[in-house]
Amino acid sequence: MANYVTNLDASKPTASDPVAEGAEEIRAIKEALKNTFPYANSALTVSNDAIEVLMNETIVDMAAEIAALTLRLEALEGA
Repeated sequence: MANYVTNLDASKPTASDPVAEGAEEIRAIKEALKNTFPYANSALTVSNDAIEVLMNETIVDMAAEIAALTLRLEALEGA
């Protein structure tokens, strides 16, 4: 059973699965959503602009972390 949205299997249920398996898959989806968004108590909305800003900030942060790790690695290799 999927614990989080990322664990859900898009191929389930198959057309040949019994109806009960489809019902079980719906329960699994609900549980995965509840686990993935535990504090959601109302509709979740986000704009494309907000996603883009967050994505750009994440990329900048990741680039800085990679640069710092590269420097540490070079220092270790030089030691």
